[in-house]
Amino acid sequence: MNRKLSTVVIAVLLIGVVIAYAKKRQSFEHSEPLGDVTQVELQIDLKFAETIIKAGTSETLVEFSGEYDEYADEPTLEVERRTGGKAFVHLDSEKSNIHFGNNKDIDGGEYLVTVSPTPEYSIRCEVGLGNNFLDLTDLKIKRLVVESGLAETNIVLDKPNELEADRVDIETGLGELDTDHLGYLRFKRLTVDAGMGEVTLDLRGYEGEGTVDISVGMGSCNIFVPHGLGVRVHHDGGFMSSIDLDDMVKVRKGVWESEDFDDAENTLVFDLSVGMGDVDLRWK
Repeated sequence: MNRKLSTVVIAVLLIGVVIAYAKKRQSFEHSEPLGDVTQVELQIDLKFAETIIKAGTSETLVEFSGEYDEYADEPTLEVERRTGGKAFVHLDSEKSNIHFGNNKDIDGGEYLVTVSPTPEYSIRCEVGLGNNFLDLTDLKIKRLVVESGLAETNIVLDKPNELEADRVDIETGLGELDTDHLGYLRFKRLTVDAGMGEVTLDLRGYEGEGTVDISVGMGSCNIFVPHGLGVRVHHDGGFMSSIDLDDMVKVRKGVWESEDFDDAENTLVFDLSVGMGDVDLRWK
């Protein structure tokens, strides 16, 4: 009898857990048509979630969908259509119920964000925790800012950006940020703040003339550049830093160049500021 009673109690408890979880877990889906929009300022604030961002269909400006914990998240999509074919799109999932010490049973959201490949984009993406995948293939990127706190973030491009990006800014705290063919953005200026995290910059596919400013505290930054690219590196040195520049020639104090820098059609000039961290540059 006791064994049967125990079995019943356990079953009731399990059902209660499932019901409680089902009450907390919610679905969300919202989309907006493109209309006459040609320029988009896209701001993404998904700090407690796993997120995929990629190109969608041409006629849909933005589609935001996924599942979330109603205690932790409250996803919202705001679209402000402005004159001259411009629009401001804001995706947010932050909620004030998350505090240290009371989050053991909270699950972050899981979101899919797709945007039309038709307009030009200025994107600001702030992610805190979770795994995030930004596939910028087919999107026209004019400006990009990615702030990745404790998250694991991947930025991927499969082909060149139709535009020449004015500026790309990347910042990570204690997390990890990887890129695949980030050079396809064809940026004029790239700034990277690695902090105490780990950043991998795959700059294959780069065309043009640009500058790269990299700041590393106690973290690390691994740089991969394509063969044939002209590279110059400025670094004043630091006795607690570690810098490894593959196949670079020192031309004067604090300056290294690839052998073909003066004759290269495409060039990048790096300015490194390294505290107690590591920077490695390799050809790929």
